Amino acid sequence: DLQHSGVARVASTSVPRNIGVRVLGNGDLVLPNLAVTDLRIEGLVERRVKVQVRSFSDEPTRPVPIRLLMDGRAAHDQVITLPAGSETNLNVELPSLAPGWHGLEARLDSADALAADNHRALAFQLPEPVRVLCVEPRSTPKVFEEESFFVRSALDPASGSTNRLPTLFAVEKCAPAMIASRLETSAPSRPHVVVLPRLVEIPEGLGDSLVRFVEAGGGVAFFAGDRLSLNRYHGAFRPLLP
Repeated sequence: DLQHSGVARVASTSVPRNIGVRVLGNGDLVLPNLAVTDLRIEGLVERRVKVQVRSFSDEPTRPVPIRLLMDGRAAHDQVITLPAGSETNLNVELPSLAPGWHGLEARLDSADALAADNHRALAFQLPEPVRVLCVEPRSTPKVFEEESFFVRSALDPASGSTNRLPTLFAVEKCAPAMIASRLETSAPSRPHVVVLPRLVEIPEGLGDSLVRFVEAGGGVAFFAGDRLSLNRYHGAFRPLLP
């Protein structure tokens, strides 16, 4: 049967001269077969679905429909045609999904010789956005003059507009006097990170609230600037400063 283990000592095997060998095929020589060889999610912010389809056929295939299903519902349909022995990649934008676990499937509607490789499934998790509390000490009608404007714009470029953009952050603006109460809120609304710009005046009790917040697993980003009192910062935030 031409297995490697069956011909390991063929050089030392005596075979009569009148013995002939014939290879008998047990199937068709030309069998059409398409396969979904890869299915993955690419990109960190703007996520896309990548599907790889390969032809194992000896002849060009007829047009074959391929369908993507997200959580059991149709998300994308397309028809592909592949030359013999070739492969192609399909890149499809991932639809807007809520954080959590999701199921993705790619299905080829092909009646070929091997149906098992016409389907591929993937489970993936979309993380919750990082909740960022940006402290804003200024009260000004011009938003671009606020202390935290550029940080908020970097984390969430479309904040305040009707055209939403993909982002990994949920940004909230907060006055210094309200920080302590916001840090005491329970999950899931409690922030993960506090962005603290330069504070000329430090509200009473803010240091203790931030220390408890960090000890519970939160993060704080300090920004310095002019008119900042080192003595006040060391007095209020000593456990958090280098």
